[in-house]
Amino acid sequence: MRLSGKTALVTGGSQGIGEAVAIRLAQEGADVVVNYHSHPEGADKVASEIKKLGRRCICIGSDLAKVEDAGKLIQESVAGLGGLDILVNNAGMEKRADFWNVAK
Repeated sequence: MRLSGKTALVTGGSQGIGEAVAIRLAQEGADVVVNYHSHPEGADKVASEIKKLGRRCICIGSDLAKVEDAGKLIQESVAGLGGLDILVNNAGMEKRADFWNVAK
């Protein structure tokens, strides 16, 4: 339990790589804030897995493209779990575009 007593925030933690990172952090002893944008059911599933590991977890929805949502995410994370020690910036957006046109 190398991360016992630590609290982590994982943006985009409701699916994919973010989900795996959130669960792994909990396996190492961290309490976890699972941030999501459009998949609350996925966040709830991840939270359930984390709680089965005996760790605390809260889910917070926010649109990180909005500055005010990012600030709200931090405030709610600290209020919900008492502080933050680790930030995993996993949230991202994929924009389908022809690589060659973008690279010019």
